[in-house]
Amino acid sequence: MTTLNEMVSQYLAQNGIKMNFFANYIGCSKAQCCLWLKGERKLTSQQIEKTHEFLRGKFLKSADEIIKGE
Repeated sequence: MTTLNEMVSQYLAQNGIKMNFFANYIGCSKAQCCLWLKGERKLTSQQIEKTHEFLRGKFLKSADEIIKGE
């Protein structure tokens, strides 16, 4: 069974997304995020919710949003 942190690691690697970007999105430091991805730390419930949003692609902006400068 794949854990959430393993899934996120694979997602970031396969999509060329930097850990810094992910850490900022979920609201934690890069160091805390690194520890979590290694399985040495737990996320808060709010960070877990943001992680699920991230995996669903909520961080992506549409072309219209980019053009409007949102």
